Amino acid sequence: MKIRVLIDFVDFSVNRTRHVGEVFEVTEERFAVIDAALPDFVEKFGKDVSEKAADDAENQGNAEADDAEGAENQEGSQEDAQDDVAPVDADEDKSEVVDKIPDSGNKIDEIRAYLKAQGIEYDAGMKKADLLALIK
Repeated sequence: MKIRVLIDFVDFSVNRTRHVGEVFEVTEERFAVIDAALPDFVEKFGKDVSEKAADDAENQGNAEADDAEGAENQEGSQEDAQDDVAPVDADEDKSEVVDKIPDSGNKIDEIRAYLKAQGIEYDAGMKKADLLALIK
């Protein structure tokens, strides 16, 4: 399957930074690992997206039918359901992203990826030293 990069990140499986807009081939399992470790950093691309869109449309139709059958007070239930989804168990790739605390030897994209994975907010224009200060 092909995926497209939405946010720069360090791909430890090939030891390189993946940049926004880059499209590359991965297995379903590898996509699941990347998506679990770095949600919203990549998306499925190409034929897989068309199949997903068809599935989403079908699921949307089913949800609307359920709502029409008496779920009047459940506005936003689909959004709530998404919040309740449990994270996928990650393997060693996630631990590399999460456990390696970046320092001044890391590239700014690597520091940003770490901050994102840790849920630490930062401004896009922040300099390397400022980003590192958020970690300590």
